[in-house]
Amino acid sequence: MNRFAPSSIQAINAAMQKDNPFEGHSTVSEREIWGRACPDLLELNIHASTVIWQAIKQVGSPLHSVRAIAFLAEPGMGKSHLLSRIRHQLQARGNGLFIYINAQQFTDTSLIRQQFLYAIVNSLKYTGSQGIMQWQELALFPLEQALSISRSDSLRLDPKRLIEKLNEQSLAKNQAWINQVTDILFKAQPDIENPDLLRAIIWMLCNSQAPYARHWIAGRSIAQWKLDEVGLSDRTGENREALAWEMTVQLLQTICQYLPVVIAFDRLESDDINEAVVKKEQVVASLIKRLSDNLCQMQYPYGVVLVSTMTPMTWYEKIIPFLGKFSNYVSGPNEPISLSSIDSHTLREVLAQWLVDFYLENHLIPSNPLYPFEYYQIQALIRENLTLKDAIDWFADNFKPIEVDPIEKVERVFQQLLERNWFLSLHSDFEIANALSFSFQTLVGQTIAQFKIERVTDEIEPKQENQNYIQFKIVGIQKERRSSIGIAVSQSRNGRTVGAVLKRLLRGDVFGLTRTCLIRSKTLKISPTWKAYPEFETWQNRERGLWVDVNLKEMIPLLVLCEMYERCELYQLTEAQILEFIDRTQILDNHPTLEAIVQPPPDDTPETASEMDNTYSQSSQTPTPSTLTDPLCDDPPYSFQQDEL
Repeated sequence: MNRFAPSSIQAINAAMQKDNPFEGHSTVSEREIWGRACPDLLELNIHASTVIWQAIKQVGSPLHSVRAIAFLAEPGMGKSHLLSRIRHQLQARGNGLFIYINAQQFTDTSLIRQQFLYAIVNSLKYTGSQGIMQWQELALFPLEQALSISRSDSLRLDPKRLIEKLNEQSLAKNQAWINQVTDILFKAQPDIENPDLLRAIIWMLCNSQAPYARHWIAGRSIAQWKLDEVGLSDRTGENREALAWEMTVQLLQTICQYLPVVIAFDRLESDDINEAVVKKEQVVASLIKRLSDNLCQMQYPYGVVLVSTMTPMTWYEKIIPFLGKFSNYVSGPNEPISLSSIDSHTLREVLAQWLVDFYLENHLIPSNPLYPFEYYQIQALIRENLTLKDAIDWFADNFKPIEVDPIEKVERVFQQLLERNWFLSLHSDFEIANALSFSFQTLVGQTIAQFKIERVTDEIEPKQENQNYIQFKIVGIQKERRSSIGIAVSQSRNGRTVGAVLKRLLRGDVFGLTRTCLIRSKTLKISPTWKAYPEFETWQNRERGLWVDVNLKEMIPLLVLCEMYERCELYQLTEAQILEFIDRTQILDNHPTLEAIVQPPPDDTPETASEMDNTYSQSSQTPTPSTLTDPLCDDPPYSFQQDEL
């Protein structure tokens, strides 16, 4: 049973009316890649994530400066979702920088190098692993080198505190400090190729100057007075495309001195149907090839992972014909990796993850973790071959409160059935046994009266010996001992029939039972004049035979629950709703009749089959297993489906 009571349906519905967690999230936007991630099921496309992490590990060695990987999937199958996962995991682990390139932002292919550089500069402004910009994370590495050389006390400062301190200082102090840091670095590394780039990176630590430093690196125009203020050169007269590519390569080389970097090219498929222009995806592929050519000769501690995502059509009809044998510059040494389609299990887990986050944020506990959805709806979506995007759109459209709590409906039916006349059922062996068996089955895995229920079954072997007199058995563990309790319900007034039942109960070892239980109303006496009475005494006196009374007040709710479950369609209910009702109301918890049936024997001693046989032999002759006629019952085998009143 739940440790915490479920929230009211009214509270859940009120939260649903205020917020729809699926709305607008079927497509992973750039905002979600850099900001708060959508709920993520890690097992979804885990093969793709693993390949990327292996590549990141490989470029952490000087032997592998560049690794390229291509992923193929139809729209809506999770390409951007995969990149978002890698971005947020990198942020959490702090073992690399992430650059996101949306190929659709390349609006002018003649300016692609400038646009590419700008995308890199823009990506690095987003928060990294230490709660500061990725630019600032990068700047800390050369800064630590300089502070270590100068043995400055600033080395002991927390990164955030260092940035706060710089922002509190005057411009003049920061200018002097930047000059001091860069002078130390330039003296220690006189072969630095672009000292202005390093100075601009250090300026990223000063929030007021960081926008200008980013602008300068991206090749944008900056007023001369600001260039003088930050000590950077004016390069506006140079060829911007050539300058952009030079700056891109130098920037990536600088990063690779300190960290691996993942550059993710997303959405390569072009929306432009004009065949007269050079295709965007081909320009991007050419960019990736040239980037790889320029970086593969690097001799730095870390390298670059080039990840690209596209549709199969883009790869096979546009990239391969364009690059030919050079397509491995985009895919690496292996073929592109296909993302997986979702199945019902995966979609259910994805849905559950989204809803878990929603309910946790609203401090709610739903009775059904998939509320307001049902598993059969998920299966129907899969049969329609929907993509993950399509499924999330469907969830967004159908995330609506259910007006009536289904469990309230179950409660109404339950109360109505309690008012029914159950007299005949209380004298029906079949109905009582069926209700008890159902009740114990719902408790499988739980412990009552120190008895952990593992299994409930009506398979009593050998069947010819039993002839349905023992209706079912309960198998479990009690006080670290395996126990199997045979249950026989007999409301019969026929002495021969009762005798036949007792005969089976006495022979419990034949049926693999460690103890047996007779369910019978105590008002139905077992007369001393009956031929079966000696067996009854023997069965009880051995203290392993338990007679449990059929209590009217206790038994009727069990009969009602079983009736509702077996005829749920008649009452317009589902099996899941009835089981949830049982779980929520805890109606079977501490039930006296159920506890009485599984309570430990009074002496709590282990029972053995040999003891059972020896005791029985003292009171009567044991028939052989092949005997089909009961000496205690001359009438045909009793069918527990008929009533004997």
